[in-house]
Amino acid sequence: VGTCARSLDVKRILLTSGCALLVGISYYLGTRIGFALTPRDDPIATFWPPNAVLLAALLLAPKRMWLAFFLAVFPAHMLAQLRVGVPVLTALGWFISNSSEALLGALCITRYRSGRSLFDSVRGVLAFVVFGLLVAPLATSFLDAASVVITGWGKNYWALSGTRFLTNALAELTLV
Repeated sequence: VGTCARSLDVKRILLTSGCALLVGISYYLGTRIGFALTPRDDPIATFWPPNAVLLAALLLAPKRMWLAFFLAVFPAHMLAQLRVGVPVLTALGWFISNSSEALLGALCITRYRSGRSLFDSVRGVLAFVVFGLLVAPLATSFLDAASVVITGWGKNYWALSGTRFLTNALAELTLV
């Protein structure tokens, strides 16, 4: 029994590590796409895929994998951000707001959806729309804009908050 349990633990660790690596790479690529869609002299992209990638991963995986996903996403996030010249403090603020958006959305959606697959019931779709498209992006947009303004990477807090909300909600709607 001990050998079988250890074998299952090794398989679980390998599966979690592989999934986390895939999420980290996908997040990195999503960030690169987002920066490609960022207007010159503007800190907010017109479409921001990495948060949607992370939310989708959290919704698809068991909660025991979530920490591994965040640990994989952090270096991917920082590498992509610093590569294009984002200040370290702004990048850290964006990591907190991005990961908070995905976490808040996933926690609320999984709490309020029915037992079936997310999009197999009206309740699941409503949970996704309310929490994934509205509540989580809106709540974290204020934190995101604050980190941009406080670090001097951008100006006009309210305009940044509104733009960030819309671009993140659009990405959640189209990708998740």
